[in-house]
Amino acid sequence: MDKFGLNYLVTTEFDQTNAEEANHDSKKRMARVGDGDRSRPRGVWRQRLISIRGGSGVSKGAISAFGSIFVNGVEFDVTKSSVTMNDSSKSTADLKLGMVVTVHGNIDDATKKGSATSIDFSDDLEGPACSVNTAAQTMSVFGQTVKIIASTKFDGFSNFSSVGNSIVEVSGLPDASGAITATFVEKKGQTDEFELKGYINNLDTALKTFTLTLTQGSSGSAINYSGITLPSGIQNGSFVKVSLDPATVSCGATSYTATQISAKKAEMEDTAMAEMEGYVAGLNSAALTFKLNGMTVDYSAVSQPPALSNGAHIEVKGSITNGVLKATTITIQTGS
Repeated sequence: MDKFGLNYLVTTEFDQTNAEEANHDSKKRMARVGDGDRSRPRGVWRQRLISIRGGSGVSKGAISAFGSIFVNGVEFDVTKSSVTMNDSSKSTADLKLGMVVTVHGNIDDATKKGSATSIDFSDDLEGPACSVNTAAQTMSVFGQTVKIIASTKFDGFSNFSSVGNSIVEVSGLPDASGAITATFVEKKGQTDEFELKGYINNLDTALKTFTLTLTQGSSGSAINYSGITLPSGIQNGSFVKVSLDPATVSCGATSYTATQISAKKAEMEDTAMAEMEGYVAGLNSAALTFKLNGMTVDYSAVSQPPALSNGAHIEVKGSITNGVLKATTITIQTGS
């Protein structure tokens, strides 16, 4: 067992890498020592460590299947898990395909099995669907562009064409442009509160305004908070939830008046084992870093990283230290 509580098995395996060179050296040795089994393939026998149990960790991504739940290719047993949805206690029966969730528990990456201790879901936007464009497969919620893809799951709608000007709840993954690629869209009834979450930019404490964006530095929603006081410690870069009065919101609005602002946690906590799905943003190939769902990813330790570009849909595995996801593997997601 290592310092992270992971169990490993030492295995010996035959590696045919540089086998021709190994065969040449082997023939030299056999010429000196005499006979031997010349039919046996020449190569290199190596030892490697295989994780056989895994350890505690966290995984963030869209629910892709049930039968417990599948997130980032791992099947999590949820029989002993608590569930929180938008800060309220719920049951596993309330979880739906496409919801982006954060799962805490034990993960065995070798078997793709896990046991969840807690599951958290927090939507990105809840409000009126505006500028619905079925040809472009986009809509706008509070001025934020929402992209629909083939794998987007709908609840309360038969498909995107039936969304119209409904009130929607959106869960998804932000991309490099500041838009959100929806993984889940649900039809909502009348409500006494709309909400959106994101990062504060362009904070003006004199005018009491700021821009709320899904990714830091991108375009977003213009927010006015003249009727309320910002919570202590809120500044540019803070991740917050903004509540709005539905009576003050219209599709033609260019800014939105907040009725409440609360600080939220944007990033996953430090952990020795982390998995995250998302879209590359802010790629810095010189520093070997990029942003994924607002979190900085350091991929300097990835021996053979795939060809990355802003907007690429990926899954990252690694560990989180001081709020930075230190990647060990990066996989390009296809079909989306």
